[in-house]
Amino acid sequence: MNTSKDLRAALQGFHLDNPQATWEDIKEAIRAFALEALSMDHSDDPRQSYGMVYSDLKDHLIGHAMTASMTAVQAKGITKALSALTAAEDRLGGDVRGLCGIIEELNEDSVSNGLSQSIDSSYHDHVPDSVHLSIPVPICKGTYEGIPENTSTSTSTSTSTSPATTTKLTYMALAAAYLKEHSTNLSALTLRNQEASQRVLSVALGDTDMTTHTRADMVALKETIGATRANSTVNKLLTIMLTTLEWSVNTGLLERHYGKGLKHKRDADSARKAFTEDDIKLIMAKAVEDTSEASLLIQLATLTGARQNELYTLVKEDIKEVAGVLAIDINLNHSHKTLKNKTSARLVPLVEAHGFDLKGFLELVDGLPEGGRVFPESPTMGRRVNSMLRSFHGHSDDTALVFHSLRHSMATALKANGVPLTVAQAILGHSSGSITFDLYGKGAGVNLKDLRDGLSVALSYQESA
Repeated sequence: MNTSKDLRAALQGFHLDNPQATWEDIKEAIRAFALEALSMDHSDDPRQSYGMVYSDLKDHLIGHAMTASMTAVQAKGITKALSALTAAEDRLGGDVRGLCGIIEELNEDSVSNGLSQSIDSSYHDHVPDSVHLSIPVPICKGTYEGIPENTSTSTSTSTSTSPATTTKLTYMALAAAYLKEHSTNLSALTLRNQEASQRVLSVALGDTDMTTHTRADMVALKETIGATRANSTVNKLLTIMLTTLEWSVNTGLLERHYGKGLKHKRDADSARKAFTEDDIKLIMAKAVEDTSEASLLIQLATLTGARQNELYTLVKEDIKEVAGVLAIDINLNHSHKTLKNKTSARLVPLVEAHGFDLKGFLELVDGLPEGGRVFPESPTMGRRVNSMLRSFHGHSDDTALVFHSLRHSMATALKANGVPLTVAQAILGHSSGSITFDLYGKGAGVNLKDLRDGLSVALSYQESA
């Protein structure tokens, strides 16, 4: 799904795509959302799945507010929808006051009809004073004379007819130029995430002239985006900004920048830990005794280091023998599949270890129809997998141990056993050794037999530790 589809879905959910919608229509949609957000059971990883959904929705609405023309009623709806989304995020942290207040307010319909009275403090927490809902502003498009306005990669159909009125080089202009050059090298999913992140950064920096920005501007940016986000999310945003600024210097758009050294140091909030060898043995001992689809997904992740979605979207033909090596083929051969980036497409050998019933797995796959999914599509699969994994490892209070920790554990085992960097990269689908070991390894000339041997060494190490 691309960014324009995500935006349309966000607008439609609150009737904000319809200029004929009444305040009653919009108000009722927001009230229904607030009631649902309050009633949802978030016992399964509350700060990961739903937190990212709420954050993405807010980013889409803020981006729409920056660029689109709208009626006063729509503008009023956007500000109230943003308040509801912020309150939903607060609820994930245990604070339900915001949702209760919004529900009570909308039930009583005490919101003023005036636009100026409907813009509350939660909106101003995310949108600087220079951005107004009813008029287009320079940061909504690239305004530097060397970067045309049509450089934005967004597919939104909402455009402004007002010409640029300033020669400031805004961050939005830099981001648009950067994405225009790099979009062909990014997968659709990665591009969508990049665009959403760049919008957040552009809103936070506002109309700051990047040719004259200071370190204080960068420190203020960090404080702004960190007000309602976890350290790990802030670090991701800062990494994207730093890459954009470095590119801007290298291409001559900027003479220098002050974006380095801002990221939070890794701590319990920002790091997803690897499981210990004892944890892995315990997880697999329990998993092989369970015949559910969720358990099978956990087993395959443990044995391959693959990402959850890479495994969840496998079909019958993806389990194959290549050059005498049994492997899973992670690809984009079907419409339901997405990959993080181009290097994610790869072959990963299947190794029998930790009591995994390889023969039984192959029989299951053989019994599938042509093109059949190994894991039938289910909206609750992620929740079931996460819940089961916590029951297997027993560290239910440690929020840094998640499904992705299985991938960290594989990288750690590969490094601990001296598996060559190129082999580890090929197994994990990384293009950079610094990513493979420097990030995941804490606590192309490679053939499949080399990969199989590397996995065998790592898994044997885990079993014997």
